Amino acid sequence: MIRRPPRSTLFPYTTLFRSRDLLKRLGSVKAGMIGWRDMWAMVTQKGGKLFGEDYSKSPEFNTWGAPVILRADVTLVTVEESECNWPETVQNRRRRSFCSRIEGYGSVCRCHDPAPIVFNPEPIVNSVVSDVPIAIIASNRPHYLYRMLQSLLSTQGANADMVTVFIDGYFDEPLEVTKLFGLRGIQHTPIGQKNARISQHYKASLTATFNLFPDAKYAIVIEEDLDVSVDFLSFFNQTLSLLEEDDIYCISSWNDQGYEHTSEDPSLLYRVETMPGLGWILKRSLYKRELEPRWPTPEKMWDWDMWMRLPDVRQNRECIVPDVSQIGRAHV
Repeated sequence: MIRRPPRSTLFPYTTLFRSRDLLKRLGSVKAGMIGWRDMWAMVTQKGGKLFGEDYSKSPEFNTWGAPVILRADVTLVTVEESECNWPETVQNRRRRSFCSRIEGYGSVCRCHDPAPIVFNPEPIVNSVVSDVPIAIIASNRPHYLYRMLQSLLSTQGANADMVTVFIDGYFDEPLEVTKLFGLRGIQHTPIGQKNARISQHYKASLTATFNLFPDAKYAIVIEEDLDVSVDFLSFFNQTLSLLEEDDIYCISSWNDQGYEHTSEDPSLLYRVETMPGLGWILKRSLYKRELEPRWPTPEKMWDWDMWMRLPDVRQNRECIVPDVSQIGRAHV
């Protein structure tokens, strides 16, 4: 279960302190001095080897510090020396391919005890969601995508064969992250602008999901910047039958009112007169018969979820949500 914490006005300050601490661990001796409009540069190597650092203090509040010019000599090594000696497996071939192209994923690319990219979660007994396709709605936020896929694939009942990552645009890094985990990734040309572009991305992804899995009666939809709980798929497994009720519109794993001080019962469900979105499941018949034919066209600057909440679209049907959310935003 995931509870939404209260927002904190201290977030920018705690982030600053953490950043300074990280820079110190990388070898910086000036990180603690950096202030508003100061200029700073550092050349370092993974593992904390510092090659050079320079700093220029801002003389006053509205003035930038003097430009910093940093020169450092870095000794190059051969490709063989720079590669890790991982065992030769299918998974490590994916890892080696990813790490040779992409920077910024230290834990998955470290030579000793790298982060796992294959997961073997426990199955759900008598599962009815093991063959439900999962559509990941992605754009160009690969680090969020990496984190979300880690949490999803390690969740009880996860079936990697049913997961597809839909990328809005031809961005290399999100696709590389997808292939790192051995998943199916589909890129498509963006249609529309701003809100309309997101709406068309959702429509294209849902249509493609039901085309890829023609026998699927349902589909689970997750956005790239979400973290799922260990009970995420178990929640849908226990509630899926409710979708067969005529007055149920969708089932969402997100509770808009699921704060730490208001939610505590993981067995409690609500019926709500809205469409929460985020991690949710819908029926093929709803999408194919009602939503797809009426989906807002590219020239309409509508939010797809606000459109789904319109009275003439929702038609007095309700969605099921948990008391305690089973999903949460990675950046909140």
